Amino acid sequence: MKYFTPTDQESVLKEHIYSFIDSKLQFIDYQINTIVKSFDVDDSTSILHQQQKKEEEENQHFIFSLRYEKMLKSIEGYTKMKAKLLIIRTKLNKYNAERSFDLLTDNKYMYYSEKLLSNILNKITDDQGELA
Repeated sequence: MKYFTPTDQESVLKEHIYSFIDSKLQFIDYQINTIVKSFDVDDSTSILHQQQKKEEEENQHFIFSLRYEKMLKSIEGYTKMKAKLLIIRTKLNKYNAERSFDLLTDNKYMYYSEKLLSNILNKITDDQGELA
């Protein structure tokens, strides 16, 4: 992300933030698609058709379920990241642009819950709106 100086215009900062968030969202979508495509759904049906001993079949089912659980956890993590980015993107305005930029720097936004993130950005907007 390009370094921002306080002398830059707010509109320029907002455009940088929008671009940065959009590229992160695209990358998250790519990661999710890659995870889903890499998961071979045929594993479950091929396990059922194999004529193996009962013990080997149970091991295969167990391995399949572990892989499936790992895939779901990865998707869940990316989904949470995406939700937080969308909160920043939808709440972005001239009052909270600098704070939004700060949250995006070094992925600080990931330390906050979605609700807290929303409250932080709304509070800045409300406080600035009262001053105007």
